[in-house]
Amino acid sequence: MNVKAAIWTKHPGDLLGTAIDFVTHGVAQHAGFIRGNGMIHELYLPKVRDRLLNPQEIPFLKTFDIEGLTDDLSAKLERHFDVMLSGGGQENYSIEDLFRILLNIPKPADGSMVCSQYVFHMLNMIGVPPLVRCTEDFISPRDLYISSRLIEPTIPQCCGNCHEDEVIDGQCQNCGSTIASGGITA
Repeated sequence: MNVKAAIWTKHPGDLLGTAIDFVTHGVAQHAGFIRGNGMIHELYLPKVRDRLLNPQEIPFLKTFDIEGLTDDLSAKLERHFDVMLSGGGQENYSIEDLFRILLNIPKPADGSMVCSQYVFHMLNMIGVPPLVRCTEDFISPRDLYISSRLIEPTIPQCCGNCHEDEVIDGQCQNCGSTIASGGITA
């Protein structure tokens, strides 16, 4: 499976998501990726990480195919993720950047960013910018959410009505979505 863009319309139990709503006035609170192995890859306080999907997130998670992302570019993106996880990148999550975006202050060159800037940066790095006429400086999760270059998947997404007790052997009994290795696969 190729890497997918992931946008959360809400991040359950997360005060940071509430702050992002306030600052960006948007319908999206968080952005990251779904790796080929189903793991979430994201920049989240304090730094880049891979993690399993929490079943409580499923109703609020939207996954998107990335226009122009070939198998080769997806593999390249996966390698970049591995470099970032190994400490090869300088990116750290910056709460200050949230307010910098609100106040329209230019981004410092210290390697700090927020989740949506990281998504933009990683896609731009492999030559697949998610937005045209934009720089990573002022990108919010909402900007990524409305990008025409992030395409609604052709595979069914989770129905959004799943509860942990309705997932049996990794499959939602409502919609049939499979949750394997922490990610929705189909």
